[in-house]
Amino acid sequence: MSVASQSIRPSQNSDRIARRLQWAREQLEIGDAEDFDAVRVRTMTRLGKDEFVPDAVTLEAYRVLLGAQRNFFQTRESPSYAQREENALLDEVEKFANQMFAMPLAERRQRWQELYAGVQHCLRAKARLELLWPGVSLELPEIRGEADYKSRLMGYLAELFVLRPAARAERLDEILQAMRGDAKQWSAAVESVRWLHKPWATVAADVLERVEKLPETLAAASAAASSVSVRRDYGTGVGMPSIATASKPASDSGSRRGWIIFVFLAIAFGLLRFFIDVSPGSRVRAPKSSTTSPSDEAELQRLMRALNQRPPNAPFAPDQSSSNAPSVGPARGPLENGTEFRPQSPVLESQLERLQREAEGLPTFDPPSFQPPTFQPPTFDPPTFDPPSFQPPTYRPPTFPTPRNPSPTFGPPAFRQP
Repeated sequence: MSVASQSIRPSQNSDRIARRLQWAREQLEIGDAEDFDAVRVRTMTRLGKDEFVPDAVTLEAYRVLLGAQRNFFQTRESPSYAQREENALLDEVEKFANQMFAMPLAERRQRWQELYAGVQHCLRAKARLELLWPGVSLELPEIRGEADYKSRLMGYLAELFVLRPAARAERLDEILQAMRGDAKQWSAAVESVRWLHKPWATVAADVLERVEKLPETLAAASAAASSVSVRRDYGTGVGMPSIATASKPASDSGSRRGWIIFVFLAIAFGLLRFFIDVSPGSRVRAPKSSTTSPSDEAELQRLMRALNQRPPNAPFAPDQSSSNAPSVGPARGPLENGTEFRPQSPVLESQLERLQREAEGLPTFDPPSFQPPTFQPPTFDPPTFDPPSFQPPTYRPPTFPTPRNPSPTFGPPAFRQP
């Protein structure tokens, strides 16, 4: 068999099969005029280098060339070839997008139709061309100069139209940043574009809206920046007080400072009074009681004077000359004559015990008064039940209407005498 008869040629005259054969030859590194025997030798050589463990790309390329030699092609493509084919189509579509507005309208439409017919099996390229379809019939005016904001805005719209979504958003932010100096002029140019170029206003409505609102956006951003609090630099003394501090009236800070001083003085006075009361050398004051009689009050004052005049650590021995002083009772401390002292009044007894604890520097406390709670049983009112009143229905005989023409009465005929 001659080399010409065994040369590898596509069985169908189509660009897709030709691209697939070209990919297979590139994978196996063979020329266009080599026969299938050369393909077999080159494949076995690569298998020897790979320790006879072929990869998926080599097997796919071998099957493609084998199918071309036997005049058949597999309908199922390998992932590697399908990805390569899709990337090639996407590159062609992006190349058309970059040159779209530089082409005349007729050439632009024809090129779009050719690309759309060849990407039916590639969904990504097909979707990209469908997004570019509204711009096929749009005309782009020439930019006259830097002062022509309308034509410059049209150029920005054309640039943003052919970009992919992510790149389009990034480029739009850059354009808006560049428009900050002449925001009012750009906003006025939006009205001209909407009036003179309505197709462009429909295609790029979102971009025109953001450019139109650019002065309002800058004003809002400036107001927000001016309201941000600036903290004072205490080291250099440069700066301003924060907004939160400046916004508060002076009366609030003054009232808060007054309350702090008042609480501090109250705590200090309470602590000072406590230390004066519990100190051993302090004079004992008679506790006030609303239940003390005049005689008990006089006796208590006498005991206080005797207690305050005693040496610091001397035992308590009240004067026995009083009629209320000596008495026999529970142990309250021995006196000089061996008797015990006990006041006659229970109020004096409790107050004397408190005075002794204060004299010895022990804490004093008043036993809390406890009143047992009174229990009141709940009152329960039994519910009253009223039996329902039942009235028997009254029977009324039915009434029938009287007929208009009463029925004739029958009887013997009346005879007249002649």
